[in-house]
Amino acid sequence: MRFDTKRGIAGLAIVGFALVGCGTNPAPTESASSPAVAKDARYGSVVELKDAAVLAGLPCPKFQISNQVADAAQSATCSDAAVLSTFATDADLQSALARFRSFTDLMTETGADSNSLLVGPNWTINAPEAKALQPVMGGVIDDPQN
Repeated sequence: MRFDTKRGIAGLAIVGFALVGCGTNPAPTESASSPAVAKDARYGSVVELKDAAVLAGLPCPKFQISNQVADAAQSATCSDAAVLSTFATDADLQSALARFRSFTDLMTETGADSNSLLVGPNWTINAPEAKALQPVMGGVIDDPQN
């Protein structure tokens, strides 16, 4: 029996391509129907909250953890106008909301503008974009203008 070199090489090439095709596992991709941000989620850190907010459309050019918000477990800024906070307990969240409402009442009395506040299960986003984030992130809008 004679070995046909051309057919042997062609056969090896086909087997090689088949093995290469079998060996690759494409990375899983997110389908259009799977949400990038879970609505009404609880966040364990302000970094997790920021990541979700950015996916939902919040511009965050200057993220900095500041921990300046009273009663917050963590707080951070994304810009001069956007503050993100997470809270350890519902009592802490409610205390911060009462403080926010008092502050916005004072601003309204003086004619100053204030942001809407997006309030989630254990977090807040005080930003001009709060209303636009709500359909994606869930939560409720606490709007000082209403």
